[in-house]
Amino acid sequence: MGHRRAVRQTRRLRGHLIAHALADPANRRVVTTETSKPSASPQNRRIPDACGRVGVTCMHTFQMLRQLSFSTRWQP
Repeated sequence: MGHRRAVRQTRRLRGHLIAHALADPANRRVVTTETSKPSASPQNRRIPDACGRVGVTCMHTFQMLRQLSFSTRWQP
Protein backbone atom coordinates (compact mmCIF):
# COMPACT_ATOMS: atom_id res chain seq x y z
CA MET A 1 0.00 0.00 0.00
CA GLY A 2 1.36 3.39 -0.96
CA HIS A 3 1.96 6.11 1.61
CA ARG A 4 -0.69 8.46 0.23
CA ARG A 5 -3.29 5.71 0.14
CA ALA A 6 -2.46 4.76 3.74
CA VAL A 7 -2.85 8.40 4.84
CA ARG A 8 -6.25 8.68 3.11
CA GLN A 9 -7.44 5.44 4.67
CA THR A 10 -6.32 6.56 8.14
CA ARG A 11 -8.20 9.87 7.80
CA ARG A 12 -11.34 8.06 6.64
CA LEU A 13 -11.16 5.64 9.58
CA ARG A 14 -10.72 8.49 12.06
CA GLY A 15 -13.84 10.16 10.72
CA HIS A 16 -15.76 6.90 10.95
CA LEU A 17 -14.64 6.38 14.54
CA ILE A 18 -15.77 9.85 15.58
CA ALA A 19 -19.06 9.51 13.69
CA HIS A 20 -19.75 6.22 15.46
CA ALA A 21 -19.24 7.88 18.85
CA LEU A 22 -21.36 10.84 17.77
CA ALA A 23 -24.31 8.51 17.10
CA ASP A 24 -24.63 7.91 20.87
CA PRO A 25 -22.41 10.41 22.71
CA ALA A 26 -23.91 9.65 26.13
CA ASN A 27 -22.67 6.06 25.97
CA ARG A 28 -19.65 6.15 23.65
CA ARG A 29 -16.14 7.54 24.00
CA VAL A 30 -13.18 7.74 21.65
CA VAL A 31 -9.98 6.35 23.13
CA THR A 32 -6.68 7.39 21.58
CA THR A 33 -3.01 7.85 22.31
CA GLU A 34 -2.95 11.15 20.38
CA THR A 35 -2.60 14.44 22.20
CA SER A 36 -4.38 17.65 21.33
CA LYS A 37 -2.72 20.07 18.93
CA PRO A 38 -5.28 22.79 18.16
CA SER A 39 -2.86 24.69 15.93
CA ALA A 40 -2.67 21.83 13.39
CA SER A 41 -4.07 22.46 9.93
CA PRO A 42 -7.52 20.96 9.20
CA GLN A 43 -5.94 18.17 7.15
CA ASN A 44 -3.75 17.18 10.10
CA ARG A 45 -6.27 17.72 12.88
CA ARG A 46 -5.77 15.29 15.73
CA ILE A 47 -8.51 13.05 17.11
CA PRO A 48 -8.95 14.91 20.47
CA ASP A 49 -9.40 18.22 18.61
CA ALA A 50 -11.87 16.77 16.12
CA CYS A 51 -13.86 15.18 18.94
CA GLY A 52 -13.97 18.47 20.82
CA ARG A 53 -15.36 20.27 17.79
CA VAL A 54 -18.34 17.91 17.50
CA GLY A 55 -18.96 17.28 21.21
CA VAL A 56 -17.66 13.71 21.52
CA THR A 57 -15.82 12.71 24.69
CA CYS A 58 -12.25 11.69 23.99
CA MET A 59 -9.80 10.18 26.45
CA HIS A 60 -6.30 8.78 26.54
CA THR A 61 -5.81 5.03 26.85
CA PHE A 62 -4.56 5.36 30.42
CA GLN A 63 -7.61 7.40 31.43
CA MET A 64 -9.83 4.61 30.12
CA LEU A 65 -7.90 1.98 32.07
CA ARG A 66 -8.22 4.01 35.29
CA GLN A 67 -11.92 4.60 34.70
CA LEU A 68 -12.47 0.85 34.25
CA SER A 69 -10.36 0.09 37.37
CA PHE A 70 -8.15 -2.12 35.24
CA SER A 71 -5.44 -3.91 37.14
CA THR A 72 -2.69 -6.34 36.22
CA ARG A 73 -2.42 -7.65 39.74
CA TRP A 74 -3.03 -11.29 39.05
CA GLN A 75 -1.83 -14.31 40.93
CA PRO A 76 -0.48 -17.43 39.24
